Amino acid sequence: MVVKRYLLVALGTFFVIVGIIGLAVPIMPTSPFLLIAAACYARSSDQLYNRLLDNPMFGPMIREWREQGTISRQAKWTAILMIVISFSVSIIFFIPYLWGRILMAFIGFTVALLLYRLPVAH
Repeated sequence: MVVKRYLLVALGTFFVIVGIIGLAVPIMPTSPFLLIAAACYARSSDQLYNRLLDNPMFGPMIREWREQGTISRQAKWTAILMIVISFSVSIIFFIPYLWGRILMAFIGFTVALLLYRLPVAH
């Protein structure tokens, strides 16, 4: 179980770093990565989990998801917009094969649909 705990702490830390990078990179959403980090920390380290919840920038969003199962309307639509933009650019400029474009479009549509279906805070 000790290995599992260290693995979850490492994964949580990785996802916090990716989430922070998402603040600066417009095509990367921050919220999903921080929610994954919170889930990893909740199962491995009370101290790191509480530090994440106490963070003035990230804590409210994580608490909202944990307590109400919702995300903000702005976070939802920003994530969907970034998926549409980044997947479109990838499909148009970087994927040379038709099957790759179709696969990327399917993945992008599926992820955007899943985000769309998430409940929004009122």
